[in-house]
Amino acid sequence: MYNFISKKISNSSDLDVLDIGCGYGYGSFIMAVSNTNYRVLGIDICDECIARSKKYFKVENLNFKKLDILQDIELIKKKLGRFDIITCLEVLEHISKEYVLKLLNNIRNLLKPEGRAYISTPNKPIYDVDSYTENHINELNLDDFRMLLDKAGFKIINIYGVNKVPVILYRIVEKFNLSARIGDKRNDLNFFGRVLRKVILSLDINRIIKYMLTYKKYIEFRVDHSVNSKPYKSKIILAEVKK
Repeated sequence: MYNFISKKISNSSDLDVLDIGCGYGYGSFIMAVSNTNYRVLGIDICDECIARSKKYFKVENLNFKKLDILQDIELIKKKLGRFDIITCLEVLEHISKEYVLKLLNNIRNLLKPEGRAYISTPNKPIYDVDSYTENHINELNLDDFRMLLDKAGFKIINIYGVNKVPVILYRIVEKFNLSARIGDKRNDLNFFGRVLRKVILSLDINRIIKYMLTYKKYIEFRVDHSVNSKPYKSKIILAEVKK
């Protein structure tokens, strides 16, 4: 997604970019090297993540800081100002429901008047068929995601899908109760159930392509084809929004 966003803003220069929940820093690094005129800041609440990011991604226009977007909003505005571009990719699902709107409001408050934010989250009805992630405590469907963006006062420019799936295969998995996650709990399938799910989903053409290509070629293919205009049919939802 960072490659996609970098291309979206490639006609711009001299931008202040904030990457919220930067993790180990690879996304912030992609943004920084895409244009040396950008000033990129990656923030996270994880000490280890910030330490590793600083160690491995040493670029002049890139910095990392341990900051909490929920608690340090006034400090960020006072010390760092506002931003032209804010990315917050797959963070919402790790935030409890009572704080998600606060997170979105803080993102909006940190945007410059003409700034844009790119916010993504798993699309629960699709994502949970093939994946169970224990620390996902607040997964959303597309309608709930739109509602939260509206409540936060964002104007939605576009909503994209990332990693479109063959819905018919996913519906087959659901029909036979083989999903990885049901509601908020892991579906404790036996070995044969897990294998059957993998066999059904392996009929996805993208997975077939993966095994036919070298890793480098597959990554290039994913960069070019992963983002699409069908969020309902995708594992991840990506919103492009403004104030």
